[in-house]
Amino acid sequence: MEFQNELLDLLNDLSKAIVGDWVVYGGLMLGLHRDGKPLHWDNDIDILLFDDAYIDFNLLPESVSHQKYYMNNKVYRKNKKIFKPKHDWIEYMSYIRMKPENKGKNRCEIMRIASNTYSNEYIKPEFTEVFIDVETVKLDFDRYTPKYWDRCYFLQKEINSILYKEYNGMSIPLPNDLDTVCERHYGTDWTTPNPKWKY
Repeated sequence: MEFQNELLDLLNDLSKAIVGDWVVYGGLMLGLHRDGKPLHWDNDIDILLFDDAYIDFNLLPESVSHQKYYMNNKVYRKNKKIFKPKHDWIEYMSYIRMKPENKGKNRCEIMRIASNTYSNEYIKPEFTEVFIDVETVKLDFDRYTPKYWDRCYFLQKEINSILYKEYNGMSIPLPNDLDTVCERHYGTDWTTPNPKWKY
């Protein structure tokens, strides 16, 4: 729980620097809605910035920094242990596999693409293990869709009226109609905790 508190402290600092509409999604959204608290096995926080929302980095405290890392931006607490992927090559392969233009390609095709681009596109992590994933999404017809997670979209009506969950003295923004959102993102059994669940 100490690690979760570190993440929430970081979210509190980050929230004061966000200009515009945003919500928490992913594991923290699920945990707050289903269990009333963060998932104890979750190792990060995911947030979406909508349309023209942005982070005013000048408002972040000195203890917080950020890095563009493959699929999103990492906002992290400095002076913590640097994040280390289990394997740099596999991490990069996962990124290539998730790119929209590579959907449907087989493993050999993905490996060929990765082999040709790895030396130029590899990113060495500077962020620490206490980090928040930040992505900006634009309205497309009636929905907001994260670039690499097309199943995890939000309908405009789910964002038009943002809910706020009070937790540990924080007011955390969430989409509305959370039962529908959680089922779309996590499946019909979302009400049953599953630490081994993966996208």
